[in-house]
Amino acid sequence: MDSLQRIAPDKVNVLHSMLERFKEADDEYTILQEHLARTQAGYSGEQMIDSLLENATLADYRVLHAIELEKHPIDTLIISPKFILILEIKNIAGRLEIDDERHQCIRTRHDGTVETFSNPTDQVKKYRNFIVALLGLWKIDLPVECAVVIANPRLLIGNINSWVPVFHKSGLLHRIALMEGSLPGKLSANQVNKLAEQLISMH
Repeated sequence: MDSLQRIAPDKVNVLHSMLERFKEADDEYTILQEHLARTQAGYSGEQMIDSLLENATLADYRVLHAIELEKHPIDTLIISPKFILILEIKNIAGRLEIDDERHQCIRTRHDGTVETFSNPTDQVKKYRNFIVALLGLWKIDLPVECAVVIANPRLLIGNINSWVPVFHKSGLLHRIALMEGSLPGKLSANQVNKLAEQLISMH
């Protein structure tokens, strides 16, 4: 089922090398250390989702991990005979609020600290639009869905003002099962494989 394996980001090694240039008392060291921790947490969250999918029974599926298509870095892309599902994976703690009207994402940490960062629903919608356009060029009729999956069970999902589903990883297989049960078959197993190889060739 898995077609494109995920490897540790090059950024991890780069950040480790940069850390060696500074002392722990330096401001730069603290900034780099925080950046490294976020990068490693993100990779760890992606691995959690990979493991979940690898242990699932998904017939005639292809799963592309960490595929980059023309500067669109997609965390996970699932191809089934009935649909494509694009996942943006987040591994953070605290409370998450998303407002698509303001294109805003707010995370409140357990200590009450409030911070904003790139809106994951904006990101995954952009990737979906790209895949939809690509399938149109290739004359492939297949629904394309997207979702934001939270890898950390300690995150509280607060107010989400978006049509993009945002849910914990424990709900991913249920979401896939609902889509599988409600959509008609579009592609054969051979066509699924051909589509996966076309996408991999662009990576």
